[in-house]
Amino acid sequence: MKKIVNFITFVILFSFGAAAESTTDSLGRNNFNQDFIQLSQALDDVRQALGITKSKNFYITGGSAIAILDHLLKDSPLQLKDFDISFVDKKINERRAQELSNALEASRVSKLSQIVPKQWGNGWGFFHTHLKFNTLLDIAIFPDLDGILDKSGLLDIERVKIIVKPGESLIDVARSIQNQISKGRHRGDMRKITEVIDPDRGYLSWTKKKPRIVKYSELTETPVIATMRIIRRFAKLDAEFSTELHQILSKNLSRSSIAFDKDRAARHFSYFFDDRNLAEELKFAAEIGLFRHLLPSFESKIRNLSLAKLRRIFPFTKTKKETSTERYRMERMKPLLQMLANNERMRLVTSLSLFYPSLKIKKQSRNVSKIMCHKVFKASIFATNVILNH
Repeated sequence: MKKIVNFITFVILFSFGAAAESTTDSLGRNNFNQDFIQLSQALDDVRQALGITKSKNFYITGGSAIAILDHLLKDSPLQLKDFDISFVDKKINERRAQELSNALEASRVSKLSQIVPKQWGNGWGFFHTHLKFNTLLDIAIFPDLDGILDKSGLLDIERVKIIVKPGESLIDVARSIQNQISKGRHRGDMRKITEVIDPDRGYLSWTKKKPRIVKYSELTETPVIATMRIIRRFAKLDAEFSTELHQILSKNLSRSSIAFDKDRAARHFSYFFDDRNLAEELKFAAEIGLFRHLLPSFESKIRNLSLAKLRRIFPFTKTKKETSTERYRMERMKPLLQMLANNERMRLVTSLSLFYPSLKIKKQSRNVSKIMCHKVFKASIFATNVILNH
């Protein structure tokens, strides 16, 4: 009898221990896939390389914050175009930004993916490629917190941010968010989550597929780039390109002369070619007059093509096995390059080469433009030759 009691006691204790261990696992590192663990490590590497581990908050901004919340709340695949990171440095200026960029490169954590730091509002930013994980790091530094909170705030969904405090990893933050969610704390409102900044309930707009423009001044100041961002956001959500949106954007672009950074605009335009709804994006962009400023010869061609024809010209073939975003974009841009006038094509490729170091102009002449794309992240060359005859 005593043996039976002991056995039952053992089974109860073992079951309790197993349950406790399972709970720990469900909230711990084992609950995160390899991509998320690598993302957390990439952030830790940046902080370590810059010597900023104990004194500053880091902020995950833009589409990166939305993608991480989707991953944590909906168990969606972690899909990031790049990893948007911001922090405060009161001494930030062009020279200081260059010093920080050099420190990252010297640490062998990452290498520069853009020729020089660029000014972002009252801050500075640069793109690096994390050498171990092939993650594109979009790093922005501002002299005060207001710069971060105002960064990329064109739409309510772009104002969502995740705070990573000193001494915490992204894994720690994710675990805390999951704990709060499991207790029903957010109820659709991410403002109740301590690690999330969401002043306009942007994440709720994201889930309902109804983003709102909340910063019209940016639409006026940077009409071309702001319009491209809006188009991509709406298309990614399968949100409706409403008549009201059409009127707002086309009126804003109707000015005869608009000044904009053509190199930066080219980079934003290249992001279209990652998207599943590329045909819809191009068609809407042509209808509202975006290409009149960016690629004039392209606008009439797109206007005359049906959506069905555009889908055949620019099929979405990206798979989970696709490891090089740059390679995919360049491959998908081939029909576009063939449609452009020669001077526009060369100007676009020249601008893109500032952001994609592996894109080289091998040969140019009046009739032929031969573009050689090397593999994005070190190692071997995959040698794709695009020959365009006119």
